Amino acid sequence: RIKLIRSIRVCRTPALGGKRITCTCCGDVRYQYLSCGNNQCPQCQGIKRLQWQDRLSRRMLAVPYVHSTFTLPHELNGLARHNQRAIYGLLLRSSWKTIKQLSKDPKNIGGLLGVTAVLHTWGSDLKYHVHVHCLVTFGGLVESPNRVWKWPVRKKKIAGYRAICGSFRKVFLKGLKGLMESGQINYHRGYEEIESEVEKKRWVVHNTHPTADTKVIEDYLSRYICRIGITNSRLSYDRA
Repeated sequence: RIKLIRSIRVCRTPALGGKRITCTCCGDVRYQYLSCGNNQCPQCQGIKRLQWQDRLSRRMLAVPYVHSTFTLPHELNGLARHNQRAIYGLLLRSSWKTIKQLSKDPKNIGGLLGVTAVLHTWGSDLKYHVHVHCLVTFGGLVESPNRVWKWPVRKKKIAGYRAICGSFRKVFLKGLKGLMESGQINYHRGYEEIESEVEKKRWVVHNTHPTADTKVIEDYLSRYICRIGITNSRLSYDRA
């Protein structure tokens, strides 16, 4: 934290040096100071956000997309903090398996969807809030003699809300049980105790309506995912 504070204090100031730019016509002189390059500096995130968004844009297909958010219940925050690698990986896999299973059902689509998923571990209030953002193609490929694109049965969603939430809970708990039984998760509570606390709770999966204007989703997701907890509005400078 001390290193970050020091970086922010000198970012784009004479302390880091800079470039002198002189106009060849009028002789006007401007100085452009160098940035600190710290990943957590609010002034250095703009270019990284644009680079991330450009990589995402190249992977998007020319089809409508749904923005889905799979949220881990807060009752599992302690488990996630102590087993971050295992739980974060399980959450990403469970989100994909939920979408994959529901899309295979002919009552929904009957095909294979495309998904781009990003893990996020904090909310706008900077509190621990583990969730996964998924960009899901609104439709998928059907395996047949000739691959064909098939649209969902419903006009505005891939599957019913209750079905998505229930499937997500079932898939995650099944994976969690396997990890705990194999010793890949170390925690002071057993699986039965954890399951009894969250199995009857509705797990939150938020879905937006499909949109063909993927630029809107890309802009929102890049701003949301690539931002940091420290912003200019949250900084105050004391000259004393």
